[in-house]
Amino acid sequence: MFKNYLVAALRSMAKQRLFSAINIIGLAIGLAACILILLFVRDELSFDRQWDDAGSIYKIETRIGLVGRAPIEVGNTQEPLRQVLLDDIGQIAAATRIDPNETPLALGDRRFFETIVTVDDNFFDFFALEFLEGNARLALQDINSIVLSETTARKYFGDGPALGQRLTADYETEMLVTGVIRDLPETTHLEFDGLRLFNPAAYGDAVGSWRNLNFLTYIRLRGGASIEAVEAALPALVRRHVPSDLAESLEVASDELFQFRPLGLSEIHFHSWGGMRETGNLSAIYAFTGIALLILLIAAINFVNLSTAKASGRAREVAMRKVLGAQRKDLIKQFLGESVGTSLVALLLALVLVELAMPFYNQALSRLLEADIAGSPMMLAGALLLTLVVGLGAGVHPALVLSGFRPARVLKSGQSRTDKSTSRLRFLLVTVQFAISIGLIVSTAVLSAQTRYARTFDGGFTKENMLILRNLDNPHVAPLAAPLLLALKGHPDVISTARSMAVPGDDEINIMEIEHPTLSSDGPTYLNTVAIDYGFLQTFGVKPLAGRLFDPARRAEARRDEGAEADSLSPSIVINLATTKLLGFAGPEDAIGQAFYAEDDGQRVVWTIIGVVPDVQMYSVHQEIEPTGFMVDYDNLGTVTVNFRTNDLERFTGEIDRIWADIIAAAPIEREFLSDNLDALYADEEAQALLLGIFAILAVIVSCLGLLGLAAFTADRSTKEIGIRKTFGASVPQIIRRMAWQFSKPVLVANLIAWPAAWYFLSVWLEDYAYRIDLSPVYFALAGGGALAIAWLTVAAHTARVARSNPIKALRYE
Repeated sequence: MFKNYLVAALRSMAKQRLFSAINIIGLAIGLAACILILLFVRDELSFDRQWDDAGSIYKIETRIGLVGRAPIEVGNTQEPLRQVLLDDIGQIAAATRIDPNETPLALGDRRFFETIVTVDDNFFDFFALEFLEGNARLALQDINSIVLSETTARKYFGDGPALGQRLTADYETEMLVTGVIRDLPETTHLEFDGLRLFNPAAYGDAVGSWRNLNFLTYIRLRGGASIEAVEAALPALVRRHVPSDLAESLEVASDELFQFRPLGLSEIHFHSWGGMRETGNLSAIYAFTGIALLILLIAAINFVNLSTAKASGRAREVAMRKVLGAQRKDLIKQFLGESVGTSLVALLLALVLVELAMPFYNQALSRLLEADIAGSPMMLAGALLLTLVVGLGAGVHPALVLSGFRPARVLKSGQSRTDKSTSRLRFLLVTVQFAISIGLIVSTAVLSAQTRYARTFDGGFTKENMLILRNLDNPHVAPLAAPLLLALKGHPDVISTARSMAVPGDDEINIMEIEHPTLSSDGPTYLNTVAIDYGFLQTFGVKPLAGRLFDPARRAEARRDEGAEADSLSPSIVINLATTKLLGFAGPEDAIGQAFYAEDDGQRVVWTIIGVVPDVQMYSVHQEIEPTGFMVDYDNLGTVTVNFRTNDLERFTGEIDRIWADIIAAAPIEREFLSDNLDALYADEEAQALLLGIFAILAVIVSCLGLLGLAAFTADRSTKEIGIRKTFGASVPQIIRRMAWQFSKPVLVANLIAWPAAWYFLSVWLEDYAYRIDLSPVYFALAGGGALAIAWLTVAAHTARVARSNPIKALRYE
């Protein structure tokens, strides 16, 4: 019996080669796209599930409540929190802390900045890292011990042993290498190059302080304890331990000033408020999972459409088998078996496509995913189950249609009458296919346009030819800042230099509470502040709307000037346009010469406004430009921006590196281009736009494959009609237009479905951007028109072949 079924299936595939190829290729593309997306989803969902006892470990994060502005949510906590948690909450068995720091390490002339985390001595009890040299029990015995990652150890010591070797950290501290760990997996929120022991003496006033949030704090629950009980105890802990004067100085209750929340390890990747790695995007996971299923649905629709379309070709086979005694259930089994068999063949082709696509896919994602499906029982079982579901799901309707033929009617007429009964279903399925494809095309166009808009957004400053140098505020580098700047200014390609606390694109926010008669007395008002030197705004091409910028000849207008004996209590400030609105000024000119007040280090400072500049966007376009003030303050200038003129970047950066090395020999240079810093803000969106575009193209290809099959079937079935029309004078273009119009109807209806659905979802997505493109009807019209043009070309390509044939042959067609 099975042999007969197999022979019948192979004969049918050989007879209908075009339809079989379209089914297999369409399903293969759909399965390949689905597997690729599911590999990405599996990778995202596997973060931090590899640790022992991961279900009982939680990270504590902090929401800072300030009157007059939105809460600030951070992934860090204060130094004393660890011991307070252990003392006050009995459900907690242990707690540990991590403080990531960019630390200079040196071995001879090998000098680099490495991410070295300061940890408590029980860190390895929480995170069981694999030691390649040394062991966890003895690795961190004192504050001069350091554990390196495998890659970092090779960077300094090559292939030789690192254990027992010595490095210089922080320019002067000799560290003994007491362990080498295997590099951290990509699927963890932890990211560092080495570890050292927490040294309270190095933290000074931060020890015991509730003002400084430096640490990532983790807790482990006792057996049987619930995280809900811990969460319920946290507000009382804050009231008992946060100093009342700290909360009172900010005019907020202590339990509203700091609100702590526990976050499970597996939740950190998607829900953390900050840490060592960028968080994942759960919405993107849902979106791409949906896209995978939609592409697979399109492929399944092809299968249903083509199988029911070619049903008449097997009508006599079914009728004869029924006459010879075959039961309907036997025929259903056969046709479902053929469907599953076709799906398995498609799966094999899909696995080949996945392997071929993996290098390009990893490059687009900046990941290192592995498509080892055959070596992973779970992935292999999942792929087979998916294929089985697709095969059965797509084959049910064709099996019911084919097995339902009436032998007498078929044998009498020589054909089935399924075309009329299934034409509406085919119309509906083609409409669904193209609705999905059009929706994906529109989404790709809008996502790409928004990403391009974000990258080219006019932030009110010069972006190009700006080189950023970091770490000038380091105590070992700061004394050499002046000769460094002098040497940089002497370079023939350097136009100007500027120092600042931060540059556009940096995730750094400083605020100060301000007072002004126009402000509400309901609560404090805060102003974002950026510490700069005298030439910063000029270097970035920012011009005043009113007043003037800082003048180095007027040293008294600085809050903290270089080498000044005392801080100025009446400094000047340049504000942005948003600040004039905050302070209630009618226009920029009205703000010049006005003053407001602020507390700084316990001193009452009078800030005089000397200039108003446009709203400079210091962050990404996701955030609205907030009221911001620029001040000269040499205590916070750790970044240098070099505005240059050259097209030979390799030569220029090499010369800058040599200038740095000649003057600051002990410290490695850390540099980047401002444009790269800004581009990094939108790297995720760009990758998503690229992937969405690829999968949208795949969806269109699969849809067109199905349309090609239907067009071929329809053209072949209309051969005699086409011959008669040609006999009566119809031209080839007329015949093609008639056939194209027949297949244009579902595409036009698909537009009516896809446009409102895409409009709604894209409107919701764009709300995440403070500055965004208009959702123009042009995107929808172009997507719909493009889909229609593709459908016409697909249909015309095959119809033209039949239409050009000799009418005599067409009239003899049976």
